[in-house]
Amino acid sequence: PWGLAFTDNTSFLVTDKKGILYHVVDGKKKIIKGVPDIVFSRQGGLLDVAVDKNFISNQIIYLTASVSESEKGSNTSLFSAKIYRDSLVNLKQLYKASPDSEEQRHFGGSILLKNQHIYFTIGDRGNRDINPQDLNLDGGKIYRLNLDGSIPDDNPFFDMEDTKKAVWSYGHRNPQGIVDGFNNDEIWIHEHGPRGGDEINNIKINESFKKVNKKVLIDTNIPLLGDNNAFKVFGPQKGLANSEIKFLEKNVERILNLLSNEMDSSLDPFKEGTGASGGLSFALGEVLGCEIISGPQFFLNETKLLSKINDFEIAILCEGKFDFSSMNGKVLGEILKLHTGQTYFLGGKFDYNDESIFTDIFELGNKGMKNSKKALRDSAYTLAKKIGK
Repeated sequence: PWGLAFTDNTSFLVTDKKGILYHVVDGKKKIIKGVPDIVFSRQGGLLDVAVDKNFISNQIIYLTASVSESEKGSNTSLFSAKIYRDSLVNLKQLYKASPDSEEQRHFGGSILLKNQHIYFTIGDRGNRDINPQDLNLDGGKIYRLNLDGSIPDDNPFFDMEDTKKAVWSYGHRNPQGIVDGFNNDEIWIHEHGPRGGDEINNIKINESFKKVNKKVLIDTNIPLLGDNNAFKVFGPQKGLANSEIKFLEKNVERILNLLSNEMDSSLDPFKEGTGASGGLSFALGEVLGCEIISGPQFFLNETKLLSKINDFEIAILCEGKFDFSSMNGKVLGEILKLHTGQTYFLGGKFDYNDESIFTDIFELGNKGMKNSKKALRDSAYTLAKKIGK
């Protein structure tokens, strides 16, 4: 058995994953004929069942199942039907996730009827890193339809391009339980997590956030979005391809649109520093109202180094890798901008488009990194000889 729904105080419907729907009355079960053709697999088959709130008069029920529209694999589908003389009639497919997948796990499939809408879940289908985060793909999401299968025009992503309009919430793994919450605005789900990380979640976007009276230090001036945003600057450092960077930018834009609409406020992802710590500074500053402070400026002021920088004729700046981010909010870049004497770079790799910002550059390079201790010692010795002349 997989799903269960009471039809009255003494009877209920129960699904068997193998593709059987039972009606149990006074402790005796009978088979309801006419269920949709299902693909029975490891976690797939006939899944949940829910009854319309007016079931006594209209005999309408809703089912989820793993079904196929191709020669290979299956995916989750939602149906409505009417029970008549122990058979399903007027069977209608309201939604079918696509494409079919040969994965035999994470179908989701739970149903909730609430406020004249059908909420139902579809798992990530074993592709947790892609499907849940892409609004143009099915899987890893909660969906909301009208009772007739049409899509409500007030769904959160209804007016966005390249999205599944039926999606109500995304970013889930395998939500297999869904119930009404404590008030009209809440829906609670539970979902599978990786190896012990199971979750219970309240699916609700807060209408307002408390402002946090805190100061937050950041180490970069790079914005969350824009020409030289955090994804374009830090993405390649993390090994991301251009397609992956564009994917992240696109989904962040969608999240920001959703937040702006729900909070009824203007959020600025192009402001300097909003790209720090993977966008955490954006959330802290723009959403929670923290005061964002330049970490380098704070450091230079607190250490009194700001007033002493030009007391020294020579500045040797060391970093593992000097690149665009080094000149945009890092202590190193701020010192370089302020120091008027000779400046030398000593470090692992110099990857900036203007070498003239330093008097000279002493980098280990890819070859030197293989024996970094020796290469650093040799580079430091060469630098010391040059300075001593």
